[in-house]
Amino acid sequence: MWQTPGRMQQTTVWQRGRAVNRRTFRGLATATIAALSALDGCGPASRRDLSSMPQRQISFNDECGLQPYFDQRNRSSARPFVVVDETQASTEAALPDESGELRARRVEVGSGVYEVTDRPARRRLQQLLEEQYVRVPDLGIRERGAHLRVKVRWWMSNTVRRLIPTETIEITGPRGTATLPFNPCVGELLFGAEVYAMRRRFIDDTNARAAGRTTPSELRVLEGEGDAGASDGGDATSDVSEAGG
Repeated sequence: MWQTPGRMQQTTVWQRGRAVNRRTFRGLATATIAALSALDGCGPASRRDLSSMPQRQISFNDECGLQPYFDQRNRSSARPFVVVDETQASTEAALPDESGELRARRVEVGSGVYEVTDRPARRRLQQLLEEQYVRVPDLGIRERGAHLRVKVRWWMSNTVRRLIPTETIEITGPRGTATLPFNPCVGELLFGAEVYAMRRRFIDDTNARAAGRTTPSELRVLEGEGDAGASDGGDATSDVSEAGG
């Protein structure tokens, strides 16, 4: 759980129109059990540790191998994941920024349950779990018509949601629920559409300049679609370009 300096943060969760004040003991106990299971060699564990790499570098390097997935979704105008339940609040917390620096500041934090229903997204989630984790139980992700729910806690970095590194990830499928240790690639899959669209435009523009051609961004300006120096993603654009610099 995220903490404020000197005291355990209590959260207020809105459920069906009423506020429920609860301590973080339950989440801490869940995380502890998951960590002990992983150490014991019988629970899910990450194949590699990306916690020391700045988040924007993970996106720019495409450490999770998600660019083709998001390119396909953008081409097909695929719908975003369904929000089943979500809470959000502003709080003082010490969290890493996009450069990996741990800073105490006021940030937007939240938690949510997100449903993955379309077949390409289910297939990519299963592939990601196989690539990034070991000992993940069979949740029935590939079953026809399966509805999957992913429960995470996140914080807002500029305009992009990032998973909180100290929090576990809960995935529920037709055959049960698995609690997984933190891995940023799960957050990239859930919330990365904007960043990877920016990354694709950055790559296409860079390749066009290297070849001496008019860039796609410049062509959009000529066609009256926008400003060559601007992009719909705001701060996300600068994060991608700075990571590449």
